[in-house]
Amino acid sequence: MFVAIQEKQITDLMIYSGIPAGGVLTEKLIDLIIQSTSNTPLQNIAILESSDYLWDYNLYQVIKLLVAKYKLPITVKLVKSRAEGLQWFKQLAFVE
Repeated sequence: MFVAIQEKQITDLMIYSGIPAGGVLTEKLIDLIIQSTSNTPLQNIAILESSDYLWDYNLYQVIKLLVAKYKLPITVKLVKSRAEGLQWFKQLAFVE
């Protein structure tokens, strides 16, 4: 995913975790996210809410922590629908 983001110069990413399956964000995965995200043009990440709001919120918090700790120029928002996420991306593009 991060290779495609880099190659295609993607600035907006929408994440949907899908149907909850009891997944875990391991330290290895978090390290991969840290290393990969800092080398991309990503500016905005929208996380689509799923039926597992605790997983969504934990993912949101982990990404926000990484953004703050590594001073990444990325904004993150938890959104209720794809339409809301796309609207948020449009608003951000209009501001810039």
